[in-house]
Amino acid sequence: MKNYTFTVLLACLAYPAQAQTYSYQTLEVNVSTHYTFKNLRLYPIRAKATFKQGATVGKFTPLHEALADKKIVIAEMEASPTQIRPNTRNFEENTPITPPQNQTSRQDSRRRGRQGKRTETPQLQQLNNIPQQQRQQIVFPNGINPVNNLQIENVSKDTIYIMAGEIIQGGKQDRVLAQDLVLPPASGKVDVSVFCVEQGRWKYNTADSTQNFSKHYGIASPNLRKKIEKDNNQQAVWSEVRRANNENNIQTETGAYTAQKQSPYLQKNTEEYLAYFREALAKETDMIGVLVATGDKVVGCDLFASPALFQSQMQTLLASYITEALTDGFAVSVEPKTVQQYLDNLLKDEASQKAFIEQKGKVFQHENKKLRISTF
Repeated sequence: MKNYTFTVLLACLAYPAQAQTYSYQTLEVNVSTHYTFKNLRLYPIRAKATFKQGATVGKFTPLHEALADKKIVIAEMEASPTQIRPNTRNFEENTPITPPQNQTSRQDSRRRGRQGKRTETPQLQQLNNIPQQQRQQIVFPNGINPVNNLQIENVSKDTIYIMAGEIIQGGKQDRVLAQDLVLPPASGKVDVSVFCVEQGRWKYNTADSTQNFSKHYGIASPNLRKKIEKDNNQQAVWSEVRRANNENNIQTETGAYTAQKQSPYLQKNTEEYLAYFREALAKETDMIGVLVATGDKVVGCDLFASPALFQSQMQTLLASYITEALTDGFAVSVEPKTVQQYLDNLLKDEASQKAFIEQKGKVFQHENKKLRISTF
């Protein structure tokens, strides 16, 4: 009897530890099971009972809901510059590169994209008038640069989850969040890292009723998220924004990534994709993530710590995958062996997963649990 009790105790102790891993032992995925529409294929990754047993991560309110319900305040950092540091880095790194005129896009070879006009910047008098490329060189008190930092405050009783790659509109320029963050209720003001995705504006939009960031655009495409999370470089982010806009014939005065919503081509096709995938995935209740493919390649994979957490991000993630498929994708022809190899690298064992993520992905941990794993 004592031996039996001891064995059961060991099993109970081991069970949660196994359930917290992202692996074939705790997750169900099959290369022959997928949803495909035109240029996009999604392979559902479902939680087994062992995974769900350990998926006690609490309840999170996603950023798009928090903004809509005014549960969060996101504002510019209004620090004053104390010094302008001389430009000692490579000039090309700090200077926006103007795309070639009349570049032909992939979407329609008969139409040609052109770069919108850039507003000339006045002399350096105050932060609002400092050119974009020189703002990256300003030294601020405590080393904080308000261009690449914002202040976020949870003013509600909810716990809010913010995901790297989410794009917010407003302030002096649209930004993309560069880090994951869990904000507890009544958090107080918290600094968060961001990148600019609207290169030609540095002023508040007087048409808005508030100077804060009040709109949630969505989540950046996997290509842009890679620049944010792996390259971690503003110039790389700008270059990808310009490239994506050119590919879709987007003309914008301020070089805004969010101008893609004004494209009739993207609007029409995005709705078609969304209609298909929303219906296809509606019956999926155990999904904690997806592997994404277009053409003959795997674009990436997103995994979350619980079905509920994945569901809270699914609609915005879907839109980002669709943008990738419409901008850079082709009819799906990826080989099952290619998908299987990708999954093996990610889910076979802890050592392989760690090496693969270090090379091609990112992990966000909160309270010793992996809330999100993404690969690009």
